[in-house]
Order: sequence, then C-alpha cells, then structure tokens
Amino acid sequence: MNIRGALVADLHTHSSCSDGALSVEEMFELVCDSPLHAFAITDHDTGEGARIGSGLFAGTNITFVPGIELSTVYGDRDVHLLGYFFDVDYQPLMELCEAHRERRAKRACEIADRMAEDGYEVSGQMLRDSGETVNRTLLARALVKTGAAKSVDDAYARLISRNSKYYVDSHPMETLEGLQMLLEADAYPFIAHPAHYHDEDLIPDLVKEGLVGLEAYHSMQTKEQSKALVQLADDLGIAVSGGSDWHGDDTHNSYLGKAGLSSKELVSFMQACGRS
Repeated sequence: MNIRGALVADLHTHSSCSDGALSVEEMFELVCDSPLHAFAITDHDTGEGARIGSGLFAGTNITFVPGIELSTVYGDRDVHLLGYFFDVDYQPLMELCEAHRERRAKRACEIADRMAEDGYEVSGQMLRDSGETVNRTLLARALVKTGAAKSVDDAYARLISRNSKYYVDSHPMETLEGLQMLLEADAYPFIAHPAHYHDEDLIPDLVKEGLVGLEAYHSMQTKEQSKALVQLADDLGIAVSGGSDWHGDDTHNSYLGKAGLSSKELVSFMQACGRS
C-alpha cells in the first residue's frame, strides 16, 4: 500500500533542449493527458526548456516549475544540482551553462571518435551533423541505433561511463560555484538523486552554503533510500523534491510520473520555494 498517496508532481525531467528525446511541445501534450498537477523541466545546463515550458503551460491547470540541472564536482565526487524557479534571464548563469554545454559536446565527440577507431559506427562529426544537442546521451542513442548497445543505460554502463577506456572528462564546474550561481539566479537549489550518486554525506555542508533541499524520490533510488533521505531532510530542516528523471525514452528505465511527490509533499515543496 502506498501510504504517501497518489503522485501528482514530477519535478525532474529532460527535453531535447538538453539530453531528452522529446521536444518540450511533445512533453506538454503528454503531461496534459496525465494525472499530474505539477511538472518541471530540469534540462542540463540550459534554460531554454524551462523558458518554452513556461509559455506552454501558462493558462493550464498544471503548475509548471521552471528548472535546470547542473553537473558539478565536489573534489572527485559527482554532484548534480537542481535549481527550481530560477531566473532564465540571468546572464551569468546562462553564459556559464553555455560554456559547459560546449565542453560536454566536445567531450561526446571525442569519445565518439575514440570509439570509431575501434570500429564503432559513430563519430564526432555524425553527432554534430545530427542537428540535435550534442552530449553523451545523444551518443548513447546512436550506439543503440547501430546495435552496439541494447539501451541508453547499457551504452552508458559498458561503453561511455567514467570507467570506460573511451571516456573523456568534461571538467565540470565546482559544486560550490554552481550552488552560488543558482542562488544568484534566484533559484532554490536541491541536490539531485543523492542516494544514487552516494552523496548523502555531503548534504550537511552544502546546506550551510545555501542548499534548500534534496531529491528524496527518484527512479534510480529505492524505497528504503527514499525513506532515509526524507528522514535526513527532516533532521536538517530542509525540503524534499522528487522526480522521474524522465528523458522521453528508456534512460534510467523511467517514464513520466514514475517518481515524484504526493499532494501533501507538493504543498511543502512549493512553500519551501517561496510559493503557496
């Protein structure tokens, strides 16, 4: 029995503006036909999806939450930050994101070219010529199409992860730099999927730097992990968010609304973000 009640908010998704398979317009249609009351687009390193979504959802009965996800490092640890209700016109953040997007694109192309040397049917030029946002997920989808991988997750796990011989570092921004930038952009920063990335121990220090909350519910986190994260948030006096991390395909074995917040949790989330 689900004692939390029905999930009404999915606050972690990605469109084709970053590494999602669907356009914001396609996502809009699906969300409008779903039971969701609230929905966020949290594209990697770009505010375009949030900007488009804000216009599409205006006037509907669905609360749209503009979001962004920053890939950062804390020492040698990967930390992803979600920024909700950020100012999409805050140029320092957008410029930082654009530089990082280009680094991610360059990294994906370099990985593809390394793989081509071993006979894989991919290349950096092929990614650039696709007309889509270039990143590792685009490369993963290409590997699926060529039959080199069974799924996007399989491509990541076997071929393009940090442990692969083809891997190239993108030199992401520092966590504290990303956190400060989100705060300057009037965002409410949450740490994404901390149990999946094993970042729980970093959260108390990040709270001191302005972290507002943590993502307790996520497609790649177990019920036991979610329960522990809710308790951690309660102990620290911070908020809880939740989302599927849906990419419009089989990434993370997810789908729209697979993880998220109940009505009661959504009210608490909105209050934590200065909305009632």
